[in-house]
Amino acid sequence: MEGARPPARTSGGWSEGPSRDYRGDMFTSRKVHEKDAWSGAVVDKSRGMSDGSNMYHYVQVRLEDGTTKKVRVDGTLWESLTTGDRLVKEAGTAAPVKA
Repeated sequence: MEGARPPARTSGGWSEGPSRDYRGDMFTSRKVHEKDAWSGAVVDKSRGMSDGSNMYHYVQVRLEDGTTKKVRVDGTLWESLTTGDRLVKEAGTAAPVKA
């Protein structure tokens, strides 16, 4: 396009940045929050060093309503889990427990 100029660069980034919806989806927290309450069966286990220095352990859980949720768990709990094990997270508790 003749005469079209790219967005102006500012010290904080591009002046016409991504929409608020996009920024909200850019990072998904896998941390378990105390107010959360759910229960379901372990579908998959994974681990990784997403920040390059710390090992994080994750489980994919199929909830009772049929949806799946990927959550971060403690390493000792992760090691004790196998596919099909049931996890329960009650509101007010810091972490899910094996049922």
